[in-house]
Amino acid sequence: MPNRARSPLKKNAESKFPVRVRIKTPELGYGRKLDEMFDWLNCEVGQNNYVWVSDRQPGHDASAVYLRSLDDAQKLVECFELELLFLEELKLV
Repeated sequence: MPNRARSPLKKNAESKFPVRVRIKTPELGYGRKLDEMFDWLNCEVGQNNYVWVSDRQPGHDASAVYLRSLDDAQKLVECFELELLFLEELKLV
């Protein structure tokens, strides 16, 4: 089985931000919603209080947002009605 090395950005985010939210990428992409999410994150959470990275998993396109608080994660998911990617959905063969 190939080793899935983490990018330096992911490694750094995992060490500095205790909360990770895995978000399924919509089938047709985010469109303008992506800009709205970044604007919201910058205004509500602060530019230095989150990291957004690609988080492609086998069979799923996803993003991971690393945050400092569970409250911020919950607000993000609720505000944009995001679909989460749960580990149970991953099929590692």
